[in-house]
This record gives sequence, structure tokens and C-alpha cells, in this order.
Amino acid sequence: MGAKQTDHRLAVDTDTNIKKMVEVALKFSTQVFENTTSRSAYSSVDRLLAMMDSSDPHIIIEVLLVFQVMGKRSRFLSNRLSPDLQKRLVEKLAALTECWGGRLREVKLTDCIKPSLALAQPLFPLSFTNSSGQSVHIPKPDDSMPLLLVVEETLKKFDGDDADRASLVARLRLLRAFEDQTHRVDWVIARLLAMSTLLAVYSRCGSEELAAMVPQLPPLGFIEQTCSLLHVKDDVHERVDMIKALRTLTAICSNETKPHRMDRQVDEMLPTTIAELL
Repeated sequence: MGAKQTDHRLAVDTDTNIKKMVEVALKFSTQVFENTTSRSAYSSVDRLLAMMDSSDPHIIIEVLLVFQVMGKRSRFLSNRLSPDLQKRLVEKLAALTECWGGRLREVKLTDCIKPSLALAQPLFPLSFTNSSGQSVHIPKPDDSMPLLLVVEETLKKFDGDDADRASLVARLRLLRAFEDQTHRVDWVIARLLAMSTLLAVYSRCGSEELAAMVPQLPPLGFIEQTCSLLHVKDDVHERVDMIKALRTLTAICSNETKPHRMDRQVDEMLPTTIAELL
């Protein structure tokens, strides 16, 4: 329902009633996956992947929460999902974690949740390089232009594959309203969820082809930035949720092979975890 496209827009992005129903359905699905291991409950993965093209961060976050629980509760995503769907999932998760590169590379997660953010240089025009090494410069899209239309028009300029499309969607979606604090906070949350889910899938993945698609996990400096989120005051923004950071760090710890980095994570996590429990 929510993934149906009309004029390069998902129904969930154009109809408020559909959005509300989809959000409720996704929240319910998260609870279902928390409490069942029935394979029949996993039949909607293709529709979840389609909804990851939404321009609404709230929808993306709810979809990622469903995938996160799937990855935690079973090996379905890593071992039983069809190769095509598994490839699409990894591409979209990787795109969400990597879209913070380029001119956002030096922007810290804690800076993103501040009311204002001064950037060293404008985000547009965006220079995008596809998987074949071809580059294109993308001017700032008009706000009224559908995100997916911008992506399709850009892809016509070079031979882009599915991974390029996923990367373009994630990058343009993040940058279009980056000056807005709530927009930045929402995509910080989405990045944390995508990282922890990707780690869960990657750690159980037996496919060398899929493993090669996964970016360096976690990227350099990401652990320290995520740890710093644990010390952000709750009143900075209503949507700041430390639990997302804790879950991401837990996923990193379970996959970490360098003892000195794990010691740092545990030292940062322990006081905050105890405080949450109390």
C-alpha cells in the first residue's frame, strides 16, 4: 500500500492517512518480530525494501526498526532471504551509512543535533561518482521536484546500477533539507539503525559477494562519535534517543576484533547503561 508509486512519489509520501496507517503497521510488525519466529511473518521484505525509497525519515526509521529486530531475532535476513532481496537490502543499508561522506565527512554526529550547524562549504552542487568511476555534478533540486524523479533524471546521465541508485536516493534525501535540525536528527537516528542492522546481517552473512559490498564497518571515527551521543542532554531535541546509540555500540562490540577499541566502547557505554537501568 505505502510503497505504491504515483508520479515518482510513494503513496506514503503523498497521503497523510496512508502514512499514519503504515507507521502503525510497521510498529506492530516490530512487535510481531520481537515475539515470533514464524517464517510466514517474513513475506513482506520486498515491500519493506520498496518503502526504503520514501523521502520521509520517520517511515525509514520504522522500516529500519523492523529490519533490526529481524536481524536480531533470526538468521532469515542473512541466510534465508533470496539473493536478490539480500543484495538490495545490503545496498540500501550501505547507502544509508555511506551517504555522510563527501562534504559531510568532517561533520560529527553530535554537531548534527545542535539547533544550528555551520558548514565549511555549501552541499550543492553535489559531485557524485558512480561505481564505474563516472562523475556528475548535481545542482540543488527544486523542493517541489519528487526525490525519485531527481534520481531517475540523474541516472540517465551515466550507466548507473542498483547500488548507484540506492546511493543517490540516500545522499539527495539527506542533503535536501540538511539545514533543518529535526531533519538532521532523524537521519542521525536512521544512520545508527542502518549501521547496527548492517552489522547484524554482515556478521552472519556467508556470501563473499555480499561481504564485498559492505563498506568498512564501522568507518573510522564512528565508534567515538557514537559514544559521544551517549553524553548528549535529553533536552537538546525531542527525538534524540540514546537507546539507538547503545544498540549500535552493542552491535559494533559483537563484531569488533580489536580489543583496545572494544575497551573504549565498554568504558563509554557502562555508566550510561547503568544510568538508563536506574
